[in-house]
Amino acid sequence: MMMQTNEFFKTKRKGITPIIAIVLLLMMTVAAFGLTFVWVQSTQQDLQENIGKDIQGVTDRTSSQFSIESIYNDTGNISIVIRNTGRYTFEDVTLFTVYLDGISLVPNIQFSTTGGSMLAPDKTATIRTTADATRKWVNLTTGDLHSFKVVSPKATQATATCTTSNAVNGYC
Repeated sequence: MMMQTNEFFKTKRKGITPIIAIVLLLMMTVAAFGLTFVWVQSTQQDLQENIGKDIQGVTDRTSSQFSIESIYNDTGNISIVIRNTGRYTFEDVTLFTVYLDGISLVPNIQFSTTGGSMLAPDKTATIRTTADATRKWVNLTTGDLHSFKVVSPKATQATATCTTSNAVNGYC
């Protein structure tokens, strides 16, 4: 069996010329730089958005302060008046949670404000237990010290304590 040789394979060919190699290396470098630039830019944008959200959350929490102004006997029910002492406007005061001696009073409470369900800065809201509530004013006169805690949707809170002697008089 005889093999034929091809003239094409007999010629001495070198791979690619140095000029083509340099052009290919430059193209790969530019492509790698472009991909890196796009990745860094998108990462930076994500970081800026997340930091912006974090800053807004901290600002909301520090400006969403309120205090318990008074606690009193309201025809046998417990009424708690809270005042917004911060700069933040609470959009829905019904999202506040109220605790008496560590036990939640929700859902047997009513909220009333002058601005609908919003609680604007320096305005007050009244939180009142309903007739269905298991905790009423008479429960306050049986213990020595009672603790009230109101927690906002922004996780800020206000606390107050009530003694038996004050509860007998109808206020805390």
